[in-house]
Amino acid sequence: MGMTWKRAHRCWWRRPWARWLSKRILGQRILWRIRSRRLRVHHGTANALCLPAVMKFNAQARPGLYRRAGLACGLDVVKATPVEADRRTIELVEQLRAEVGLNQRLSDYGVKAANWKTLADQAIQDGCHHTNPVPVTRQDLLTLYRTVL
Repeated sequence: MGMTWKRAHRCWWRRPWARWLSKRILGQRILWRIRSRRLRVHHGTANALCLPAVMKFNAQARPGLYRRAGLACGLDVVKATPVEADRRTIELVEQLRAEVGLNQRLSDYGVKAANWKTLADQAIQDGCHHTNPVPVTRQDLLTLYRTVL
């Protein structure tokens, strides 16, 4: 039996590095639209579900991007290759998400494929995607939404 979203959110944000990490990547900035009242997904839950996919997207374009985050999380990635450091950091985030008992897909929370285009359009119009470390197109957003749905 999984946790309620309120308890999972509290567990997630108690990790000192969780807020730092999520505020610096795409999941916090452009996928936040998922939390709308119409879709009924809590902001923290949406971030936790989107975070690993967005990290993988960013790491492909900028290997080593998450080495510092891994170090902040207590991982020994100093001598790891950039790709390995990213992989281990992303695995840690996925492990934490599983530990708090969250479902793994947005569809588990009622988000439907019919919402993809609207979500991507809103995210591009919002302009927050400019803060992502990797440039993002509407097509990239659609691909990310498919990944996490």
